[in-house]
Order: sequence, then C-alpha cells, then structure tokens
Amino acid sequence: MKGISLDTVRTSNATLKTLGPGLLAVFVGGTSGIGESILKAFLGAAVAPRVYIIGRSRDAANRIVKECQAVSETSEVEFLQADVSEIANVDQTCSEILRKETRLNLLVLTTGILTMDGRNESPEGLDRKMAVHYYSRMRFISNLLPLLASSASSSQLSRVMTVLGAGIGNRMVESDLGLKTNFSLSNCGAHCGVMTDLMLERFAATWKGTAFVHTAPGVVKTNLGSGLPTCLRAAYKVAGQLLAPWTVGLAETGERHLYMATSNRYPPSESLNAATCGTPIEKNDVAEGSNGGRGSGAYLLNWDGRVQKQNANLLEEYRRTAMAEKIWKHTEDVFDNCNRGGNS
Repeated sequence: MKGISLDTVRTSNATLKTLGPGLLAVFVGGTSGIGESILKAFLGAAVAPRVYIIGRSRDAANRIVKECQAVSETSEVEFLQADVSEIANVDQTCSEILRKETRLNLLVLTTGILTMDGRNESPEGLDRKMAVHYYSRMRFISNLLPLLASSASSSQLSRVMTVLGAGIGNRMVESDLGLKTNFSLSNCGAHCGVMTDLMLERFAATWKGTAFVHTAPGVVKTNLGSGLPTCLRAAYKVAGQLLAPWTVGLAETGERHLYMATSNRYPPSESLNAATCGTPIEKNDVAEGSNGGRGSGAYLLNWDGRVQKQNANLLEEYRRTAMAEKIWKHTEDVFDNCNRGGNS
C-alpha cells in the first residue's frame, strides 16, 4: 500500500464532525511531542469533545489546557497527573476515569523516555523505560477496555493507538522477557516493540469491536532529546539537522496519526462494513492487519499509514510458537507482582 496523501488524511479527519458532539478520548503522554500533536489534531476535528490528558508535569499541562481551549472552545479538557512508570499510578488513574465515565472512544498512548542509561528499576522492580514503553501502556488498555467495549457495543468509534516501533522489533531474549539479566537499550527496544505488536493482535482477536493501531512514527521533530546529557543533546541536535529532509513536522504527524486512529481504512474486525469514521473505503482498500488478514482489527503502520512488515517473518514464527500467550502470562505476572508491592 502506498503512503496516504495528506489531502486524504485531512478529508477523512474532517468527517469526525459527523460523529456528533461529545467524543471521549484519553491521551497518555499528551503534554508534549507527538501526543500533544495528535491531541490538538483531534480537538480541531471533533465537535465539543471531552478529553483526559495524563502526564507528569502540571506546568506543561496548564499550558496545554489553555492551548486546547484556544483550538476548541467547546471542548472539555481535564489533566490527571501521574508518573506512569509505576503500575500503581496507572491503576489509580484508570480507577478515576472508570468512576466518572461509562464509555471511551479513543485511547492514545505516546509516553516515552529517551535515555542512554542502563536498567533503572522502579520500586515495583520494573525498568522505568520498559514500564513506560510497554507495561503501563498494556495496563491502560486492559483497564479501560470495558469503556471501549461500551462504545463499540453502541456502534460508536472505539479505537486504541500506541506510538512506538510497530513492526520493526528484532528477536527477543525469550527466556528473559522482562530483561532482568539481559537489559540493554537494543534489547529493550526489541522487547517493547515486538511484545506490543503481538499483544495488540491478541487484544483485537478478543475485543472485536475495537481497532488497535501500533505505529512507527518515523523521524519527528520533537524535544525528546532534552532529557539527554549535554554532550549527547548536542549529538542529537546534529543528527536532527542531518535528518531534516526526512523529518515529519509535528502538525503533520498529528494529523496523520489521527487519521490512522480513526479512519475506516483500519477498522475493528467486526465493523468492516460500518461507516464508523472517515471517507468511505472499498473493501479492497481496507488495510492488511498485523496477522496478514485484511481488516483484522490490529494494524502495524508506518508514519504515513503504510503497513509495516519489517519483522513479519519473526512475528509469524512467534505465532507458531504461541509466544503471544507467553508474553501475556508474563505481563499478567508483572501486574500481579506490582499489586503485591513489586520487587520480586
């Protein structure tokens, strides 16, 4: 599939207004970078939406909320402060949302840590980078799926998007999924990417009224390098200048990710013929899912909407060996351990 043109993206996004007022969205990591860009694209396209933004910085949130109100005066925006590198904080945040809401249309997960450090364990015994990139995202999804299912059962928009490294992860250390003894930045990236690929596929097979999208955003101009040491920030800046011809602007990446999160091109498996959102799509134009089936409900996508297949052979091997079930068992064990206080 060719990359989706920006005109197609914008035409499709404009149809969000046809879904009426009150779409409810949760943005985990919406106070900066790609998450902020998707949030603003959503606010500009939807009618009187309601939004929860989850992040660590109250100061950043105050700025974002003001800017959101400028983008959409009729929107309702609430900030929930949480360090999502700890699962207990994720559970507390989800409990607050579950107390207030009965449905959810869109869950967007973009939190990230750019660091050159080694394993950095939280009090729960998880590496914080792995927690932010994988475990907390899976916890948000599993905790909030009842609200997404409620929207799906009413034939409303029901979508999950996680932005990380779709379809590009390398082979995992299968005997050490949590990288307790084999941690490295390359292993961390491979594990978080591949585990996410397979878990979204598993979610889609069970929750068939919700679509799950994992993207590899490409080179996007953000301030992610601000957390690096001074010498590495300089190198990061130089690299950004060298990659400038291939860099996607924040506004464009926001529009494109909103398209991938809502378009009929990437539908839930049980809504293949439903005009949930976006310009009408012929059946043959529906995207190929992560398992190779058209319209499967789980999609691995490049920055421009193309299906990402770089590790397709590896994922097929993992399907044959039931790796998804092993990953889910590991993930559930991690969550249970965190509930008991962690560090076991």
